[in-house]
Amino acid sequence: RVAAFEIMLATPAIRNLIREAKLHEIPSYISMNAKLGMRTLEQSLAELVRQGTIDLEQARETANDRNQLDTLLGPGTSALKARVSA
Repeated sequence: RVAAFEIMLATPAIRNLIREAKLHEIPSYISMNAKLGMRTLEQSLAELVRQGTIDLEQARETANDRNQLDTLLGPGTSALKARVSA
């Protein structure tokens, strides 16, 4: 077993998104604020796939947003995804 995790800091912007019920905007905000130490689950999963710690199938089963995961992993993901789907 290995941990894949999401990190969200309670910044004023995050608090405002929650207060205004704009929850769908939170993942985008987290992605754009890695410099603050935030990271999405998909960023964590992509890193684990690149390291060879988990395979693409495991990452795709766990991801909240498979398209974002595929984007983070880059163009070679299509071939891997085709093998996983088969």
